[in-house]
Amino acid sequence: GGVPPYRFGLIAGQGRLDAATGELLTPAFAQALEVEVRDAAGASGRATVDVGGTYLYYVAGRDASDTTHDQVWRSEDGGATWQLHGTLPGTSYNGGLVVLDDAMVWMAGRPGGWRDEVWRSTDGVTWDLIGRLPSTRASFYPAVFAGALWVAGGYSDGVTRDQVWRSDDGGATWSGVGTLPLTIHGGPLVPHAGRLWYLGGLDEGGTGYRDDVWWSTDGASWTEVADVLPGACAYTSVHVDADGLMLAGGSGSPCGKDVFRSADAVAWRTWGTLEGAHSNGRLLRHRGELLYVAGGANLDGQPASDLVLVSPDGVAFVERGRLPAPRYGGGLVAFTPR
Repeated sequence: GGVPPYRFGLIAGQGRLDAATGELLTPAFAQALEVEVRDAAGASGRATVDVGGTYLYYVAGRDASDTTHDQVWRSEDGGATWQLHGTLPGTSYNGGLVVLDDAMVWMAGRPGGWRDEVWRSTDGVTWDLIGRLPSTRASFYPAVFAGALWVAGGYSDGVTRDQVWRSDDGGATWSGVGTLPLTIHGGPLVPHAGRLWYLGGLDEGGTGYRDDVWWSTDGASWTEVADVLPGACAYTSVHVDADGLMLAGGSGSPCGKDVFRSADAVAWRTWGTLEGAHSNGRLLRHRGELLYVAGGANLDGQPASDLVLVSPDGVAFVERGRLPAPRYGGGLVAFTPR
């Protein structure tokens, strides 16, 4: 019913809703969004849209012996047990994994050399090469922001990088948008409150681990907010929800076993604790719970972990299960295969 034309609006949650068509694009994390539609006569209705995948997928990564892997593991019970589900076309770690346009997308990384490939899969079994980054890249955290896929900073060929790239077609083609204010790698890139945020990281050509954050609305111009993270850290994992950001683990003090919360990415407070120190693991909300999966790092000498930790609120984590083998630097998403 109703009188056309219709106008759509996003009332709550993070994403992009086309006002004319009603097409909804959301970042790759679980959340509940409230949307509204209004017709030409002024009548309106609202609905809640739940976003989140059915299964957990852990992709690629490296083990304690510095062997890089290509396995795709899947869990159907919230992380308690895992099965081999498929393989990437090549081994990789410290690449990037996102869910975008009803598919998983794995980008670049390094096996021993350096990679630039962008692979796409709708089931975790078959992976299609859809494009390449402008150059090889590892040690970056991709983000979905403003309807596009973004990569910022990173590490390749023994050099720390500062380039910011954007793809408007799911990773097939890329354009250079600008540069970060410094060369840096290992800092999470996350969307929050209409801005793209780069949190901490490792500036090997300068001061080392950073406790600063930088934000941008377009990827070209960046504003620094100095000395605001709880510690100078890299290879942390960040979850974004309606209440703000949650940061867990990392290399550098005091991030290894601590969990921090922020409503605005600037003011942070201690929130909880992981079971043991972890770096380069992955934090994700799935089925109403927070999971921290795997980790360990070559930076702080922590052994690779196979632990799957779970918490209702991020305050205290307990063991839920274990991966089939220890890993760090892999990718973790919740995804429903097509």
